[in-house]
Amino acid sequence: MKLSLTRAQLLQQWRLRAFPEPMNDGNAVSTIDGIDMDAWLEAAMSDWYRNLLHSAPVGLLYPYDYAQQLLPRLASGGAVVIGLPDSTVRLVSLRLCGWNADAEIVTDTQLPLAARQLCPFTRAGIDAPVAVWSPGSRTAMLYPATGILEMEKAEIIVDSPDIFRLDSAAFASISPIPL
Repeated sequence: MKLSLTRAQLLQQWRLRAFPEPMNDGNAVSTIDGIDMDAWLEAAMSDWYRNLLHSAPVGLLYPYDYAQQLLPRLASGGAVVIGLPDSTVRLVSLRLCGWNADAEIVTDTQLPLAARQLCPFTRAGIDAPVAVWSPGSRTAMLYPATGILEMEKAEIIVDSPDIFRLDSAAFASISPIPL
């Protein structure tokens, strides 16, 4: 199930999974010193979530479709450039109107395929389009340009400080913390 949670809601899910309820043996123990468990748990939760965004299979995430918010514009060399949200972590799928398929998303680690987009004779076509993007960049180059400069689909993983978007199956990766 795809979820959009606030920080407090995600922290509640983390408490349920990271700290199994101890057995009550009738002894009450309280302390006023020690580490701030909420701060520690929030830090662990934030690390887990950032790692999830960057490396988890897309099925454990909840991409948001930004197609209506992105404004493609024609760039030189037969490309279309789109500006991405500042908090973009990963591109999941991109499709311009007029393309017959989603773009293959190529990062700077796949330089030969990205370089082929610069030449009109080796550039991708509408049946197998390509999006060239460098992680951390706020723009992506889409090939080939079509007559319609409109996004049909733009599923993107973003790191928002207020909303945590994920699939409930991702909770299985939270390890219980021994008490």
